[in-house]
Formats: sequence, C-alpha cells, structure tokens
Amino acid sequence: MRDTVYVLVFEGFADWQVALALAEIRRPGDWDVRSVGFTREPVTSMSGLQVLPDIDTDELDLSAVALLILPGGHLWLSKQIEQAAALAHRVHDGVRRWLPSIKVYCMSRVPACLMTPATPATGRARSAGK
Repeated sequence: MRDTVYVLVFEGFADWQVALALAEIRRPGDWDVRSVGFTREPVTSMSGLQVLPDIDTDELDLSAVALLILPGGHLWLSKQIEQAAALAHRVHDGVRRWLPSIKVYCMSRVPACLMTPATPATGRARSAGK
C-alpha cells in the first residue's frame, strides 16, 4: 500500500517548507512519514535543526511511496543535486509502473517539489502546495 511520505533531508535543507507541508499531510493521520538522506549521517537544516535520516536513498521502498518531498535549500547549489535528481527519477519511474499518471507539484519556484501519484480514494493527485 502506498502510505509513506518520504522527505529528502540534506545539509542545509529548508526545514520550514517541510514543516508546512507535513502539518497538512499528517493532519488526517493516514500517512507514515520517513526522512531519507543520501546517507544515514545526521544533517543540519538551514535553521540549525539537526535531523537523523530514517533511511538512506538506497533503502527507499518504491512500493510504499505515496509522496516524495524535495525541499529547497543549499543542495541545489551543490554537486549533490545529481543525487537528488537520480532519486526523483527513480521514484518517478518506479511509481509509474503501478500508476502511470504521476503528478509533480512545486511548493515554491524551484525546486521544493512534491511528486505524488493519484490517490486511490479520489483519483486526484494530492498537493501540499502549488
């Protein structure tokens, strides 16, 4: 069942973007939230919040992905952007096997994107922002 929201956390991620999205996503109580890092080493957000990723990118369960949140932050100015793009493509391609109508939403201009398939209950994509 696709019931897990994955949040990419990395050195300098914009934690307020994640907080705003997750406040709405978690409200109904239907979703598990897991943080995913490039490694399992702790990272520090732009505001100084230290986060220990639940899993690394190799452990992400494609069969459980309901949503992938890619927050803004310093990553987009570093060489790790290729790793983030590879993760997004892997999730997109993996999810398309089961749900061909995956949608991509952006919370801000670039990139803070949400990738989500249509929800089974409504057939419409969920979005935490535009």
